Amino acid sequence: MRRGEPLLAAVFTAISVAQVLISPITDPIAIGVVIALGGTLPLAWRRTYPAAAALAGTAIWIVPSDGFVLLGYVAGFLLFYSVGAHVASLRAMLATTAAGLVLSVMGALTHTSTWVDYINVVTVVLGPVAVGRFVRHQREQSARLRELIASRSATYSSPISSCSR
Repeated sequence: MRRGEPLLAAVFTAISVAQVLISPITDPIAIGVVIALGGTLPLAWRRTYPAAAALAGTAIWIVPSDGFVLLGYVAGFLLFYSVGAHVASLRAMLATTAAGLVLSVMGALTHTSTWVDYINVVTVVLGPVAVGRFVRHQREQSARLRELIASRSATYSSPISSCSR
């Protein structure tokens, strides 16, 4: 786990818990605190266990409430970006994305949602996964290019470098 991940989770959690204590989203307030914790604490594991973290952070969306944790969408974006960027298996990435879509739509169904809310929850899952997968692809291409350059450098030496020896 990277050092910044627990810090990010702690900051998001503190702000989200403060939000639900100041402006309750459920009655009793304790359920709102659980929603805030469940939606933000998984950020601590978003790079080491991206699929599990994304599903844990999304599963809490199905708990009925009268409002939303404001940083919940941002946390969802970061969690699903990590699925795209850090899950190596295409099958596992697609399965996690599909489960995330189902959970997010179920979450929208538990609230009085408009059609815009359904678009938002789907966008919070699909968009970040696509961006994360693109970034993963670019990183892999860059690594291959570095390997190719290193192997070419080892195989061929320039005439100038051989003269200076």
